[in-house]
Amino acid sequence: MIIYVLSAVVIAAVVVEVMWARRRRAGAKDHLQPELPEPVHLAHPGTPDTEDLAQRVVETSYGVPVVVDFFATWCPPCQALGRALHQIAKEYAGRILVEKVDVDENGELAEMHGVRAMPTVMLFKGGECVARFEGYRAPDAIRLFLTQHGIRAA
Repeated sequence: MIIYVLSAVVIAAVVVEVMWARRRRAGAKDHLQPELPEPVHLAHPGTPDTEDLAQRVVETSYGVPVVVDFFATWCPPCQALGRALHQIAKEYAGRILVEKVDVDENGELAEMHGVRAMPTVMLFKGGECVARFEGYRAPDAIRLFLTQHGIRAA
């Protein structure tokens, strides 16, 4: 009996997830998800291609550390982290650049950098990835992460 109930619950969960995935692909807005603010202090806003972003990040990171946020629009922790990074980017204006990469549009780039979870944040300095973290972090934790790598607020 328990197996039948669990099977029904799993099937219902799969059906609901498929319906939400179709809505997301069709561009329907989720009324439960707040609108994200526009990103600030991006090296170059827009959807980068693989070679362009890789070159831009490496070149820019020799002068200013670059924080790359690998995210997905449908991912709630990614949205929360996006708001936290938006706040941090304002505080660290001129000290860091934030580059956002949508993994659904740039899967090759995410794979090239070994992104296995979302969100994933990578810190580039001197042309290399010197640190990374996965999952949501509060603004204070992001500040600590940056401080640990020699980056202070303006």
